[in-house]
Amino acid sequence: MPFLKKLGRLVGGGDSTEYSPEDLCDARILRGQLEISILDARDLPDTDNMLFGLNKLIDSKDVTDSYVTAHLDTCRILMTSVKDNTLNPVWNEKYIIPVCHYAQSLIFRIRDKDHLASYDIGEVLIRSDQLVEEGEVSGYRDIINRKGRVDGQLNFSVVYRPADQIPKDYEIDAYFPMRGGNHVTLYSCARNSPVPVMISNGDTYKPASCYLDMYRALVGARKLIYITGWSVWTKLHLVREDDVDELTTEEEREHADKNLGELLITKAQEGVKVLMMIWSEITTGSFNNQGMMGTHDQETYDFFRGSAVQCCLIPREIGKGDLTDLANHQLAAASYTHHQKSIIVDSDPLQGDDRRTLTAFVGGLDLTDGRYDTPDHPLYKSLTTYHKDDFYQNSCPGVAPNHGPRQPWQDIHSKIVGPTAWDVLTNFADRWSKQARQQGPVYQIHPDEFNSDAQFGDWKVQFLRSITNDSTIFSNQMREYTLTVKKSRKIDESIVKAYISAIRAAEKYIYIENQYFLGSAYAWSEDTQINCHHIVPAEIAQKIVDKIYAGEEFRAYIVIPLHPEGDPATMPLQEILAWQRRTMEMMYKEIAQALQIVGSSSNPADYLVFLCLANRETEADIPEELDEPDQSSKAFKLREYKRFMIYVHSKLLIVDDSLAIIGSANIN
Repeated sequence: MPFLKKLGRLVGGGDSTEYSPEDLCDARILRGQLEISILDARDLPDTDNMLFGLNKLIDSKDVTDSYVTAHLDTCRILMTSVKDNTLNPVWNEKYIIPVCHYAQSLIFRIRDKDHLASYDIGEVLIRSDQLVEEGEVSGYRDIINRKGRVDGQLNFSVVYRPADQIPKDYEIDAYFPMRGGNHVTLYSCARNSPVPVMISNGDTYKPASCYLDMYRALVGARKLIYITGWSVWTKLHLVREDDVDELTTEEEREHADKNLGELLITKAQEGVKVLMMIWSEITTGSFNNQGMMGTHDQETYDFFRGSAVQCCLIPREIGKGDLTDLANHQLAAASYTHHQKSIIVDSDPLQGDDRRTLTAFVGGLDLTDGRYDTPDHPLYKSLTTYHKDDFYQNSCPGVAPNHGPRQPWQDIHSKIVGPTAWDVLTNFADRWSKQARQQGPVYQIHPDEFNSDAQFGDWKVQFLRSITNDSTIFSNQMREYTLTVKKSRKIDESIVKAYISAIRAAEKYIYIENQYFLGSAYAWSEDTQINCHHIVPAEIAQKIVDKIYAGEEFRAYIVIPLHPEGDPATMPLQEILAWQRRTMEMMYKEIAQALQIVGSSSNPADYLVFLCLANRETEADIPEELDEPDQSSKAFKLREYKRFMIYVHSKLLIVDDSLAIIGSANIN
C-alpha cells in the first residue's frame, strides 16, 4: 500500500499550495455544485525550454503541453484534457461538479504534461467567500507562478449553485436517461426464502430467487446471452437440492443438473450467441495459477476455449501515451477491476407479438463460488447439502470444508424487463466494441425480430455507470455532454452523481448496504492525502446537520461487513479499516457539533448508525459428517463459539421508500 501511495503522488503530481491552520479556520462551506468552464489560456511560457532543453532533443517542435486542474484547497476536483504543443491552448470544456467542502479557495493549477512527469506553470486563485457572495466569477485572470510572476492568463467561468437552489430529483442528467415502462424484480441473496413473507399491511408475498430466475432466463434464451463479471465460475450450480421443485417447464428440468459452464456451452451449441467479458486479474498465473484474488478468470477462459462460447478476459486499462500514462496503466491494472455483474438475454414475446423481448440482471451478485446463500445465512448446517461442493471461506484462511464455518454472503441484485434493459445491452455492446472487437461482432438486432418498445410495468429505471473510454466506446454522441473529461479521457460517473442527488432529496431516512464505506478524505482529521475524495459521506453528514438545524427527525442506517474480506490482521485490511474509521469520525464530529449548537441532548448515533451483521448457530446445526478440528486451529475456536460475520457484499441505497440504487459500485 505505501508503494501505491507513492506511485499515486508520482503520476498525479504534487499540491503546491499549503495553508496554515489559521487559514483553514477561514474556510467556507461550499455545498451544491460548481459549474466550471475552462475556456482557453494565452501567452503561456514554453516550459519545454527548461531542464536544459531536453524535450527539444526528443522533438524540436515541442512546446508546452498544458492542462488545468482545479482544487478546493488541496482536494482536486477536476482535470482537463491535455493540449499538445501550444502556448495558447483552447479547451472549451465544461464541468458540473457536486461539492460538499469546507474550503478557503478554489485554485486553478495550470500544468505542463512532460514525457517523464508533469510540472506546475502557475495558479489562479479565487476565494470561496467571493464565490458564495457573487455566485459567478469569469474572464481572463493572471496565472501566477511560484516566484509570484505572471506567466500567461487563463480564461474560465465558475458558477456556484448552493444545494438548496438545485431542484431535488431522483433522475439525473446522465448518459442513459430515466425510462418508464419497466418491471423490476428485486432480490436479497442468491436464493431467497421459499416461505411467503408477511408485509406491514397484512398481505403476504413469495419473494423471487435470483439464481433460479437467472437459470430460467438462460435456459429460455434463443438468440443471445451476454455476461459481464468480476468473477465467473464454470462449476457454479444455479439449481441445488429442492430448488428443482420450483422449476416449471420440461426444458428447465432437463438442464437442472448442469453447472453454469455446461449450460452455456449447451445454449451455444443450440445456436445462441454467448458472449462473456470477465475481468482479467493481473496476478493470474501466480499463486498456483489462481491469482491473488481467486477469480477463476484463466480457469474459465480455458474451459470455454475451443467451444462456441466466446469468453474474453478484459483487463483494466488506461491508454498509454508516455511514461506517466504507463505508470497510471500499471496502477490501474494492479489496483482496479472491472466490477460490472450483468446478464442480458432475449426472452419470450409479449402476448400477440412474435418478436423477442429482453431481460437484464444487474446488481452485486457474481456468478461464482460462495455467493449462493439464503436469508438465514447458514454457517455449518448447509455444508453437507447446499454448500457441499461450494465451500467458501476467504475471511479466515486455513478453515477447511470438513470443519467449517463457511463465510455467509449478503447481496442484492435485480432483474429488469422493459426499455432500460436495452440500455444494459448497449453498455455491453459498447464495452465489447472497445475491448473485445477482435472476437467478432455482437448479435445484430433487427426490428422485425425484437420488440424494443415493449412496455412491462410502471417502474422508472435509470442505468448508471462508473466507466471511462479506456473500457467502452460512447456510441451516442448526443449524450456525450453528460460525461466528465479527465486528462483527455471521457468518464461516465453517473453512479456517484445519482448517490449525491438521492441523498440531497432524502426527507426521512437513508439506508445503505455496502462492502465498504469510506470517502470524503479531504475532511478527515488525518490521512487526507488518500485518493478517496468523493463526497458521499460528507453529504450524508451534512443532510443530518441540516435536519438537526431544522428540528426535523432523520435517520441514516449504514450496513457494512465487520471487516473487509481477507485476514483482518494484514496491513492492507488494517489500512482500509483505519480509513473507514476516519470517515465515521468525520461524520460523527459534524453531527455532534450541530447537536451542540442547537443545545440538543441527543446522541449522534440517534441520527447515524453503522451496523455489522453476524450469525450464530447451535450444536444441533453442525452436521455429524463434519470432522472435529484440531484444538490449535482457528476452526476449533470458531466451532467453540459457532458464530461468524455475515459478509455484506451488497451495493444498495434506499431513500424514503421511494428510490433504490442497486448495482456493483462500492463506496470507496
